[in-house]
Amino acid sequence: MNNKFVVSVLALLLLVSVTVQVSHTSFQGSFESLPIYVDAPLPYSYLIDSNSTHYFLFNGTTKKLDNNPSTNRTYLETLAVGNLTANGGTVFLRDVQWNTSIIRPSNVQILESYQGNLTWWGDNTFWVNGVNKTETLDNLDCPVATSGTFTMPNVPVYEQIIFEVHVTPANITVVNQLYVDLYDLTKNCTIKIYFKVDGASYRECTAMRLTNLGYADQKALVLHDLTLACDMKITIMSLESEGATRYIPYLYIWTVW
Repeated sequence: MNNKFVVSVLALLLLVSVTVQVSHTSFQGSFESLPIYVDAPLPYSYLIDSNSTHYFLFNGTTKKLDNNPSTNRTYLETLAVGNLTANGGTVFLRDVQWNTSIIRPSNVQILESYQGNLTWWGDNTFWVNGVNKTETLDNLDCPVATSGTFTMPNVPVYEQIIFEVHVTPANITVVNQLYVDLYDLTKNCTIKIYFKVDGASYRECTAMRLTNLGYADQKALVLHDLTLACDMKITIMSLESEGATRYIPYLYIWTVW
């Protein structure tokens, strides 16, 4: 084979491997430079991200590029909004600004995360796959720490409720971590966890029962990463009379979806 022809073919293959024709521009570079992060603080229909040269439109369902990269963010924003006009949805802009001159239908929401600030265009109504799911922004994937102190009176031994977690059936609640500080106790105790599966009556999950806990377990991690769709309560029962009032601090971190 002619050496000059071989060199020409190799040069052509190299050119094809690094040049991709896209809308409005020619994207020069490796596909490895494309943004691949598709996480967001709420369920989204489309995500628009960018690198130093281009903007990228990701599909929220497939988590893949939905259109060729572009240097024109307004083009991709308009495209995303247009695709959602029929069923509604949310467009998440990460490190990208929203062009407010674009006409936004009432069933399409925009969440812009830019230079450390979150800006919301919408009516606090979220559309996911054509379904209207109304939640406030405060309830979206934002871990919240809740703390308190349970006062355990010096009375004959019986089971007492430390605290309860009440959830909204339409939401999913994740208890990220739960701590109970038993340092004040002088006797061992049992901690039980109950769930209101039928929405009316609590039932204990015996597999989660913790027994013979005492002051040595100063900050016992009772549970973590527990997903809830029903009410839950935590109880304590001292195995012997304490002889005085005891104080049991608790802390749990939860996220509501």
